[in-house]
Amino acid sequence: DKYDDNFLEGKKDVLLKDDMIVFDVPEAETATEPKPQKTTEVFLTIGKGTFQYNGEEKQVKAPILFNNSGRLMVAAKDIPMVMEGVAATGLTWDKVTRTVILQMGEKTLSATDGSSTWVYQGAEVPVDTVAEIRNGSLYIPLREAAKLFGFTELTWDGATQTVHMIRNAV
Repeated sequence: DKYDDNFLEGKKDVLLKDDMIVFDVPEAETATEPKPQKTTEVFLTIGKGTFQYNGEEKQVKAPILFNNSGRLMVAAKDIPMVMEGVAATGLTWDKVTRTVILQMGEKTLSATDGSSTWVYQGAEVPVDTVAEIRNGSLYIPLREAAKLFGFTELTWDGATQTVHMIRNAV
C-alpha cells in the first residue's frame, strides 16, 4: 500500500516518499477561487407584522412605525430578528431605568427611553433620534440600528411604505 513508508503513524494524508513529505490534499481544499460574499437583504413595510429576511418571511413582535419626527422606528425587542434573522438569546427590561438590554450571541445592545446614547458591545454610541416607548414597547431608530449591524444601503419606497436594507459580507 502506498502508505507503507508513512512516518506519521495513523496519518493517511502524509506520506514519506523519496526523502520528501507528500501531502494528499483533497481537491476542494486546494481551490484558489474566493468564496462568494453573502449579501443580506431585508424588506420592512410600515405597519406589517412580517418582513422579508433574505427572501424568507419572518415575524416581528411589534410593527415598524414612524415617530413624531418622521423617523422609522423598530421595537428594540425585534432588533435581533430584523438585523440578524434570529431571535434574541437574552432580553432584559429594567423598569426603573427604562432600559432594554438585548443579548444576541456575542453581541449586546442597550437603549434607554429618552436617551440619545446607546451602549453597543460595551461602548457608548451616540444616536440622532432618542429611543421612545410606543404601544408598550421601546422603539429605536431603524437607520441607527442598521448602521451598527453593518447595513450600508437603506432605501425608502414611499409608494409601498417599504424600507430595503442591504449588508454585504466583509
